[in-house]
Amino acid sequence: MRMTFTASLLLSCLWISNSLASTTDIMEEERPAGPDQSLFARPEGESSLLSGLKTAENIEFLSEEEQQGIAKGFTVTFMKDKSRKPLRVDDGDVYTNLLAKHNVPLTYLTGLSIDGGGTRGVISAVLLEELQKYLTKPLHHYFDYIGGTSIGGIIALGLTAQDPENPTYPLLNASRIVSLFDQSERIFPKDKGKVERAPYNLPLRLWDSLRYLMTEAKATMISRYVPHDLMELLKENLREDTYFHTSLTHTLITAVDTKPQRPQTYLFDSRDARKLHEREEVTIPLWEIGRSTSAAPTYFPAYSLKLECKDGRILNEHQLIDGGLWLNNPTGLVARSLLKWASEEFMYASHKNMVMLSLGTGYAEEEKQLPSNAGWARAASPVIDTLMSVSSFSVHETMLEVIGRKNYARINPKISHKIDLDDTDEDNREILKKLARDKVPELEKFIQGPFRKILEADEFRLEPLRDQVEGQVEYVKGKERQIS
Repeated sequence: MRMTFTASLLLSCLWISNSLASTTDIMEEERPAGPDQSLFARPEGESSLLSGLKTAENIEFLSEEEQQGIAKGFTVTFMKDKSRKPLRVDDGDVYTNLLAKHNVPLTYLTGLSIDGGGTRGVISAVLLEELQKYLTKPLHHYFDYIGGTSIGGIIALGLTAQDPENPTYPLLNASRIVSLFDQSERIFPKDKGKVERAPYNLPLRLWDSLRYLMTEAKATMISRYVPHDLMELLKENLREDTYFHTSLTHTLITAVDTKPQRPQTYLFDSRDARKLHEREEVTIPLWEIGRSTSAAPTYFPAYSLKLECKDGRILNEHQLIDGGLWLNNPTGLVARSLLKWASEEFMYASHKNMVMLSLGTGYAEEEKQLPSNAGWARAASPVIDTLMSVSSFSVHETMLEVIGRKNYARINPKISHKIDLDDTDEDNREILKKLARDKVPELEKFIQGPFRKILEADEFRLEPLRDQVEGQVEYVKGKERQIS
């Protein structure tokens, strides 16, 4: 029995380590001096909604020269004339000083990032509920980009999904999202968990895991839960007729595509979705994205996503799992997306005018213990949980280095005892809610600090700061100002 358990654990570690070795992303072991370019340069092992399309309009992030510039001096191009030299940090200081001299407000770029963490996502939901109490408009109004992984991705989708009956408001507000965690046992039924942890399941689970690893669904491994109830809950709350390209603000959701020979990061970006809809009339239901980003290995099977045109053509097919192994904390990707958007819209962007809020789902320092009768999925879960925690911490450290404490805040409470990602215990849920509310002072510090700049600008939805030769007009803070 012990050998069977050990073999299953080794197989899970082997798959995870092989997958991690195939991507170049935030978890890279080598970190260059200065700002970490992996936050802003598109990794080789990454794809998105527009990947693989044969069109001149296919988006690439920054050029190779610009990527090298970022590594050397946090370079961001904002000039419309691409023949000009990129703007460097020192030049940016001159530029911001010039704006201040003429009383022109600086355009701030804002991002909200929400970690994955299963039922522990109630921490992020409560923090967002508390944040909303300080605001006069829905949360999406205050952020240029909202990104999330796994449960964080589902929360992000809910906050940015357009309500068909009230198009300026989201389908779900933060309070509604908090209440949804009371239905967590629909997704993670306790009785099923008890059956699958039984010792007599070990030989069958080991065989199933080997079979899955040798098929197209290799990344699915063997899941503990049937995804039917998760899908139904997503359809009930995100609706079946609500689509990604109609998001109320820019939205970024992470996943991992296991269909290629080597798994790679897959990004759902609402900006890409709008372009794809305009060109190919592709519509992607929000519930499908929620199902894709929450397909955590050992918890749920992978989700097969087809990008289908209105005329029935299939543009792409993907086998997607939870992005938490690579990108449980997507803050770096949200920051990169902000810079990409600013570059395309010819806005000035640097650490000086980027405001980021990153919400975690709690962490526990105690070592995770494997139960003596653990099955394949139960054995692999602590490994996955640990990788998610390491990924989140690594990104946090890098963001502190790049953006600094002045414009960046991360709120991630310490959990005193182990609470699994599929824990549905009501008492534990109340503990998590209390931990989140205990962090309100940190949230207030962020609101009174970097976020105050945003709240003081009542009209926050930004228009690009353009270098327009014709018309000689600049757009700042949504207000038109003639250049004298």
